[in-house]
Amino acid sequence: MARPKKPTNDKRAQWIKARVSPAEHAEILLRAAEASLSSSEFLRRSALSTEVVVQKGARADFETIDQLRRIGVNLNQLARVANKTGYMPDGLEEALAKVDQLLDRMIEL
Repeated sequence: MARPKKPTNDKRAQWIKARVSPAEHAEILLRAAEASLSSSEFLRRSALSTEVVVQKGARADFETIDQLRRIGVNLNQLARVANKTGYMPDGLEEALAKVDQLLDRMIEL
């Protein structure tokens, strides 16, 4: 008599890929072996039994990150001109101070 088939929602057909260092990989394999589990089962149990604390406000939204990148590009271009020609545009130091203050505020959140 054939073994009964598992319901389709119980099949483990989804893959999650994670990058680990060689040392982390060895540690995972060692701990799994010590627990007499496969590495997959060990990782499943570890991930699902641990509570993850989400820090709100710790990451800026995509739009903010994009704007900061654009500001950085503009400042880099101004720095190149200043280094090449010795010319410092008026208000550049004020703009840098304001950007620095904004970044400090974002880090504090």
